Amino acid sequence: MDLRTDLQAGVDFTAVVVRLVGDPGSPPLETFEAPAFPSEPWITGVRVHSFESLAPGEYQVQTELRNAAGEIAASRLLLVSVQAPKAMTVLITTTCTGVVCPGSADPPGAVACHGGQCVLPECMPESPEACPEPECTSDADCDSRAVCGEGTCAAELCWFAPGPAACPADQVCRPEIGCAMCDSSGCVPVAPPGCDPGLADCDGDLTNGCEIDITTATDCGGCGIECRGSTRTCCAGVCERSCP
Repeated sequence: MDLRTDLQAGVDFTAVVVRLVGDPGSPPLETFEAPAFPSEPWITGVRVHSFESLAPGEYQVQTELRNAAGEIAASRLLLVSVQAPKAMTVLITTTCTGVVCPGSADPPGAVACHGGQCVLPECMPESPEACPEPECTSDADCDSRAVCGEGTCAAELCWFAPGPAACPADQVCRPEIGCAMCDSSGCVPVAPPGCDPGLADCDGDLTNGCEIDITTATDCGGCGIECRGSTRTCCAGVCERSCP
């Protein structure tokens, strides 16, 4: 089983937990937990586990990314039909962080998050017919939401990662909010130099000062950082589904 995610190991998650369940509601047939090392290429895919000698049938595979406090940072449920040896790829993007499925407008069976949308748990790269329309067809569809990040299109989803525009050494590039100060409780976007918190100089024109309010859904935490998909609300400079 491979895992691809653009959440940052060591910042967003420190461990991966995988549970294999046969009959729904029954105890797990197998539970696997492993540390997540920042040096591994999570955004392109890491082999996290192999299930050996599975009998033919349907299985639920629950994958959780857990942070240093043991809390679930993001998760993905797959429903897999096994008749022979089978490849399986779990995709978890930052657009699914904080998304609870199914939403009020989703069908009851849409219990998994895929690219910010609630989908059937059968949806995975090996079963594209169970997935919604592609989120992207090229990198041009995945403009980064922050200057320090860059977006790419892979497996029909947009992935965001730190780019060449580095943040200061004491900060972390969060592609969804820009340069931020992070600790075990989360990340807070850094106010642009020379501007009061909540404002930014987005046009480079010194005559009009810090002209943009960066607490809105079109400029959330930084210039041009738009809250899209299921995270359409700007809460204290971070895109969320709803504010606390």
